[in-house]
Amino acid sequence: MSIVVIDRIKEFVQNLDLSSEVLEISNDGTNTTLKVGNVFHIRAFDAPFRRSVLIDGDGYDVVSVNTLDNVVVVEGVITDATIYKVPNPFFFHGTLISTANEINCLDPNQKTPMIYLNEIIDGERPINSDLAYIGRVRLAFADYYSNDYTREQHYEIVIRPLQKLVDYVFSQWEGEGCLSFIDNPKDKTVPKWGTITNKGTSKKIFNMYLDAIEWDAPRMRFCKC
Repeated sequence: MSIVVIDRIKEFVQNLDLSSEVLEISNDGTNTTLKVGNVFHIRAFDAPFRRSVLIDGDGYDVVSVNTLDNVVVVEGVITDATIYKVPNPFFFHGTLISTANEINCLDPNQKTPMIYLNEIIDGERPINSDLAYIGRVRLAFADYYSNDYTREQHYEIVIRPLQKLVDYVFSQWEGEGCLSFIDNPKDKTVPKWGTITNKGTSKKIFNMYLDAIEWDAPRMRFCKC
């Protein structure tokens, strides 16, 4: 696979602007409730995974999130705010085995939420063209789940926030000059993603409980810019 694919996607993920305007704010003397334009994929603190957001540049731990209504509750009292910002997801690439070896060495708070690029990609290098590569791109937008989650909790706590991230990435990707679609991408929701069952024994590929939305772009253009 051309290194340009990895470089372009990694740069794109790292440069995502996951900030939104604060529309309403109130507090109860202990916590602050904010209604924002887009809460993105943020979730509440769930040990050992710490989740925090930036409010006008200051960090606050998240108490709860209403993804549908774009409302987030954070610890502490804030009387006025303008900009809400979510940390960018982590980006990993490689084969499943090599990526698993990398992830297993990391702190829990350096793993999720993640965007994983599967490096087994079929593609071509156009001759005499301003394109560097044309190929199939497969991504997984993934986040952890607790083993005691009900089916509804998988969707409410993990998958619905991930869908917000997928939708936002798609909207930004369409305007990215060096990345463009030839064929429409497809996405698939996969609860308990990365779990392989063989002869009654289950194994987690990344040694984590993960839900995911898989994103498959059959053909993408990568320019030489």
